[in-house]
Amino acid sequence: MPRDVSPSLAALYDRYLAERAALDPDWATGVGIHDHDGRLTRHDDASHEARARLVDAWLGAVPDDSLDARLWRSELLSQRYEHRRQDARRVRPSIPFGAVAVMHDMLVKDYAPLEERVANVNRRLEQVPAMIGEIRSKLARPPAVWTRMAIQDGEGTIAFLDELKQADASLVAAAKEGYAAYVAFLKDELLPRSDGSFATGREAYDFHLRNDHFLAYGSEELERIGREEFQRTLRMLEAIAPDWPEVLERMKKDHPKAGDLVETYRKEVAKARRFMVERGIVGIPSWEKLEVIETPPFLRSSIPYAAYSRPGPLDASRVGHFYVTPVPKGATPEEAEEQLAAHNVYDIPGTVWHEAYPGHHLQFVYAKDVASKVRKLNDSPLLSEGWGFYCEELAHEQGYFKDPRERLMQLNWRLQRAARVLLDVSLHTGRMTYEDAVRFLVERVRMNKAQAEGSVNAYTASPTYFPTYMIGMLEIVRIREKLRARLGPRFSLREFHERFLAFGNVPPALIEGELDVEWK
Repeated sequence: MPRDVSPSLAALYDRYLAERAALDPDWATGVGIHDHDGRLTRHDDASHEARARLVDAWLGAVPDDSLDARLWRSELLSQRYEHRRQDARRVRPSIPFGAVAVMHDMLVKDYAPLEERVANVNRRLEQVPAMIGEIRSKLARPPAVWTRMAIQDGEGTIAFLDELKQADASLVAAAKEGYAAYVAFLKDELLPRSDGSFATGREAYDFHLRNDHFLAYGSEELERIGREEFQRTLRMLEAIAPDWPEVLERMKKDHPKAGDLVETYRKEVAKARRFMVERGIVGIPSWEKLEVIETPPFLRSSIPYAAYSRPGPLDASRVGHFYVTPVPKGATPEEAEEQLAAHNVYDIPGTVWHEAYPGHHLQFVYAKDVASKVRKLNDSPLLSEGWGFYCEELAHEQGYFKDPRERLMQLNWRLQRAARVLLDVSLHTGRMTYEDAVRFLVERVRMNKAQAEGSVNAYTASPTYFPTYMIGMLEIVRIREKLRARLGPRFSLREFHERFLAFGNVPPALIEGELDVEWK
């Protein structure tokens, strides 16, 4: 099992967390540190520079080269690199909406009595207008795609506030007015001057591949892997259905009714959990709990269909939330059909294995029980998204997909994950434009234009994130098969999964090194 963090490093990390939480209450509440729940993160120059000084000071204090120390040092280096590369306040018009996302979590996570959580939400609402002013005064010339995304998120935020009944009505009204004025500013003033570039550049891209994800290669090798996996997946699709795009379009017509959407997912979640228990794929801690609910309105631009929201790593909440995005109110019959097509009955099983059991929910349940706070708080998408995608492939390996159309739909997602690798690299190293990437998804992956644009929007905002689905899955399979070959009949799939997850949300390369030492 993972070695315990040393007492000296744990004590240092506690001090760092306390100092960081005081300077970034939004982050603190999100991870489960509730000492500052009544405050919003400030974005004035003094607070911004104080966060940068904190990182510089602690970088010299990380004491050794243990697993936990390497993770902590990597996190600090990434923060310092980005602070020196750009002032995010000048290019990220979506920053003010993060405050409401945290307030939503405060209301749905059960880490404290509801009255206490509502009181702190009220205190935060009171600070919203000032926080918006701090960001608005700094925004310069962001990429137009980011401004358009922020406008959509802002409209979702206002819709959420319209439904916020627990909080003080006057404070809600003032926050809503502030956000409405900010959205008007985005439309009327910021969008016309939004001519900045979203491309992070090859140097920054390669830095994050190596520092954040602990990969041994850079962007050129990553692009090569993406192209190889794209062609391999095309061959898999064609082996099942040579006319797979037409078959998929027909399959999308078989979907639940709008009013049955959430309940359909709940039933599939229960089915996947039973299958996992019966097959002994991985153990389930007795305390875990998952709720399937509608996606909050202000998150629907970034969660068009389904996603998982974990409990805070450090707080007392034990409930995970599986979001399902419903048909929008007022949607035309054509718009409703397009939304429901993405929730077709052949897609839901793979989605449940990715998001719930044994996917993100179970992975974060295991991470919740990790002793080391460094590992509890480490947020490696190469592990989390790689694990989610690995679980989709595992559903096929374990015979969960009874209908070949379910495998076909899952392979369609595999094709998208391969496309994400080569498109993300190409967009952020300047080898492809926004329009080129949309065209690729429409022509080669056979997305409709709206889906393609939504996908590329997301790629522009999170460099190196979207390749982690495919690359993480490949890494997990590689480590698993290496251990299977070495251990022979002593290898147990369940034991591998439990040992692997016991490290928390840690880059696979670091887990591999630990498993090589402990599992002989």
